Amino acid sequence: MASAPQRTASTHRSAVTRGAHEFQIVGYRARKSLARVTDSSSKDAGAPLLAGGAPCTIKSSAFQVGGYNWDLLCTFHDTGHRHLKSVTLELLGTDIASDVIATASLRIGNPLGRWPPAVWLSDAVNTFTKKAYGRSWKLSLPDAFRWHEDRYVSTDDRLTILCTVEVFQEDAAATAAEPTKCFVSPVPPPTIAREFRKLLLLLETKCLETSDVKFIVEGTQIIAHRLVLAMRSPVFAAELLGHMRESTTRHVTIHDMSAPTFRAMLRFIYTDEFPINRSYSMTRDLLVAADRYDLGRLRLMCENILVESINVMTVMSTLLLVRGRQSCHQLEDSCIKYIASDPDVYAAVGGYDWTMDVYPSGHSTVGGENSGEYISVFLRLDTDPGTAGVKSSRSFRIDDPSGKAPSTVLASDIITIYTNECKSWGYRKFITVKSAKSQYMAHDGSLTIHCDVEVTKAACTTSASTTTIAAPAIQHCLTPRATISLAGNGPM
Repeated sequence: MASAPQRTASTHRSAVTRGAHEFQIVGYRARKSLARVTDSSSKDAGAPLLAGGAPCTIKSSAFQVGGYNWDLLCTFHDTGHRHLKSVTLELLGTDIASDVIATASLRIGNPLGRWPPAVWLSDAVNTFTKKAYGRSWKLSLPDAFRWHEDRYVSTDDRLTILCTVEVFQEDAAATAAEPTKCFVSPVPPPTIAREFRKLLLLLETKCLETSDVKFIVEGTQIIAHRLVLAMRSPVFAAELLGHMRESTTRHVTIHDMSAPTFRAMLRFIYTDEFPINRSYSMTRDLLVAADRYDLGRLRLMCENILVESINVMTVMSTLLLVRGRQSCHQLEDSCIKYIASDPDVYAAVGGYDWTMDVYPSGHSTVGGENSGEYISVFLRLDTDPGTAGVKSSRSFRIDDPSGKAPSTVLASDIITIYTNECKSWGYRKFITVKSAKSQYMAHDGSLTIHCDVEVTKAACTTSASTTTIAAPAIQHCLTPRATISLAGNGPM
């Protein structure tokens, strides 16, 4: 009797490794108009020259993707306006054992965020041979960049090119064939992240057919997909798919946010990656956006970057940014610990002790006609101001009882001088008790008031061990908050 045929199976693993390199060409316009002789010390002395002697090719630094070294070669036209002609991806190295299969894309962003990025995405793979003559790939420049080159050069004459490379890799060592009762194809790696990235590229090229909502930010129209935003943000879910007004319209106006910040937030929503711009100002704006739309992962990314950026120049502005935000306690604690870590640092950011005096039934000198109708607040200096006094301004704000919105600033002052004769400034009629109860009183009958102090000091330099700290002319200091009870303070 013939035995049943035996089936065997083996495994061959494949994967795609992605990497991105940002190449900044500083002096982009200047290099097109300069006519200079190539420096004799140039590493590429034999490179072709533009009319007048300027090199018509420049290279990026080497970068690594998939275990291979790469670089970008930018070529300029040698006549006319000397525009960027092409970008070539080059595979480097002399010990390439086998052919390398890869795809690539180019992204050139508009520095002001007023126009969508210029994007080119390869529609086929390219094979870089192990032979020396087959290791370069001339990429196509995005059409938007060719037609509107000036849009993509920053005011400081800088062109930024982002090249993303994906290398297809195979595991050469396949597992030995073994008998098995069934035979199916191996499960490929997940591709959802790549598909969402393609979806974002469609938005950046203004493919209106795929979008179903349009945001108006600073007069700029930005398109997106309701379902994607709702899936990533509970706030967007409530606005776009719930019973709010935004759910019934295709145009949503965004206030109190810049267009570059909104684009950067959308990039995170679609790719789960932090935007390319990691500047202090952009990270601050993104933290506010992440807190506003409840994007926990983005908020933590921003907090980590801001923690690493804490210094004597940024600590108080960062503290003021996160003060009162329920989800940023770790960053707030880091700022406070930094201020308290060294006497010289503390002196550089203020060095004064303050007390906020709050009178729930009005200040005693207000008079009978106002007594009990208004809440009075004053900021008192507890440190000796000296003969010169202390110049400062202050603003008082009240917490939102729900904790969902930032504190509301109700009063702010111009610069005043605290002296030994006058060490307290504030407002006798800060807010009526009736308004405080109806708008700002928490469920437990409490009212929380903050006071932000801006102290003006002459520029100075202090030294802590071997570290020199230069204090700016204006420093910020935040006083502790005051919480009072309004539960039994007269009728509403």
